[in-house]
Amino acid sequence: MARNVNDIIKKLGPARKQKIDARAAELIKEETTLQEKLSTLPPGRRKKIKTRAAQLIAESEGDETVTEGSGNVFADLGLPDADQELAKAEQKLGRHRRGRKRLSAAKRTR
Repeated sequence: MARNVNDIIKKLGPARKQKIDARAAELIKEETTLQEKLSTLPPGRRKKIKTRAAQLIAESEGDETVTEGSGNVFADLGLPDADQELAKAEQKLGRHRRGRKRLSAAKRTR
């Protein structure tokens, strides 16, 4: 099911929105720094960079839909034997979690 990014944002909680706003502020600051650095480059180099940036932006325009996954990333990627790969991944994750629990228990008993 495809959804619009704006629909997803509307459903976010206040804490998540605050985190996103903070990250956006970081990115804006980074962009400002990059623009300042760009202004110090020779005009020919600056033009090449701006042209490439415009191409990248044009390629990403209109790409605002999010497709909800099936729950099996391997199937979503179209990989063969997706069910087996998912089962193996879940098995490995279970072993990893059990190992972490044992490690935590061992640390508490020291």
